[in-house]
Amino acid sequence: MPRPRDLGVERVTERTNGLPRILLAGDLMIDHDLMGTRARISPGAPGPVVDVHRQRVAVGGAGHVLRKLHALGADVRVASVVGDDAGGRRIIRTLSALGVPTNALLTEPGRTTARKTRLLAHHRPVARFNQESRAAIAPQSAAALLDAVRGQPERVDAVLLSDFNQGVLTPALTQRIIGWARRQSIPVLVDPKGSDWAKYCGATVLLPNQREVARLIRTNLDSIDALQQAAAALQSGLGVRYVLFTLAKQGMVLFGKSMTRIDAAATDGRSLHGAGTTVFATFGFCLACSATVEEAAQLANRAAAVAAGKRGGPATIDDLIDYEKDLGQVHTAPVMQSPGRIEQISRQLRRQGKTIVFTNGCFDLLHRGHVEYLVASRACGDRLIVGLNSDASVRRLKGPDRPVVHQADRAYILAALGCVDYVVIFEDDTPYELIRRIQPDVLTKGGDYTAREQVVGHDLVPDVRLISLVQGQSTTCTIGRIQRAA
Repeated sequence: MPRPRDLGVERVTERTNGLPRILLAGDLMIDHDLMGTRARISPGAPGPVVDVHRQRVAVGGAGHVLRKLHALGADVRVASVVGDDAGGRRIIRTLSALGVPTNALLTEPGRTTARKTRLLAHHRPVARFNQESRAAIAPQSAAALLDAVRGQPERVDAVLLSDFNQGVLTPALTQRIIGWARRQSIPVLVDPKGSDWAKYCGATVLLPNQREVARLIRTNLDSIDALQQAAAALQSGLGVRYVLFTLAKQGMVLFGKSMTRIDAAATDGRSLHGAGTTVFATFGFCLACSATVEEAAQLANRAAAVAAGKRGGPATIDDLIDYEKDLGQVHTAPVMQSPGRIEQISRQLRRQGKTIVFTNGCFDLLHRGHVEYLVASRACGDRLIVGLNSDASVRRLKGPDRPVVHQADRAYILAALGCVDYVVIFEDDTPYELIRRIQPDVLTKGGDYTAREQVVGHDLVPDVRLISLVQGQSTTCTIGRIQRAA
């Protein structure tokens, strides 16, 4: 059974120039958690009494997928229908606050926005109360939603259908969305629910869990052979190209023209709560970045392990890079030549509240002065991004005999330094456009500058710091010593 070759998350995501655009269609609802402690048994009935100390309200259903796509840095557009009620208005406000376009988020008068209330004691679920109607959205709502999907102002890179069986993804609407996407060669991924899977005909990837399929076909799927037969039936019956079965702690199995087994990533025994939406979101994100399905499945598997360590919280690209470093598979900082990619990473870092430091230079014949300067720059924040002049840029700045060291080698050496988090190669004579896209919090330059106004990009960054240089240390001096010794 083939297994996917091991690729780091940066190798996959650097293929996209900018933020991948994803259309997420499905059911949105309100998740309401009541959290407290269970102190005693009720004297009036044989049940627990929970003293509630805290409440949490969030957008649930497809909203879980949205948050995880957002954490990965995707540009997400949501297509759904909610009730014209307090719950629906809360969902619209929440998504607007996240910067998510709501032109395809419609309200339907008379419809009740689903609400799921969980009662937890000592972080353990005691009961859940569902207030929902699984009635299909009205035909006029479905028509308006389809028009909103077709009228997206920019082409999307992937369509994710997150079905919670709450009536938004009706059979007719689902088929029309899939047909629209296929005509534009946009991959469609489906997280299925309910018993009518015929509506998913023509999708690119189906991502069910083992229990859902076993319940649908009324067959025990306790072996690889049984899974293979079920996948073949879904592929032929629904015309889907791939089926990815998630098997909880046993990992996942991908079926296409062949079968690929992916062992579960290490979770240190933590709960896999929230792993399903993490896998779905990460898989879709990677496909939107032009990854292969095998690469997407491998990284989705790792993201599930990261989310387990965060109690179901969203995994970020930074988390995945750290995870791969812990596995010993990434020894250096990521090196990028795509401004769009580093812009995407910067956006994620800002969401996490990280202080981004930027500096730039040629870094030809790296010496102690360079290293001390970079260490001091890294101390100014949480993440250091180094802009590296390309070979062509260095020649224009320094003359035809420079650089001494090729840009790929200069980038590799910088990336190996523990103080450097990201390296991005740029072609321009100045890093102004790169700084504009990254929007760092701190900009550092060497102490040979006497005023912040002399630093390129000072008008874009609130905090410019001039760092003292080590006297007698420069590439020009190093070249001179070598020439004199020759």
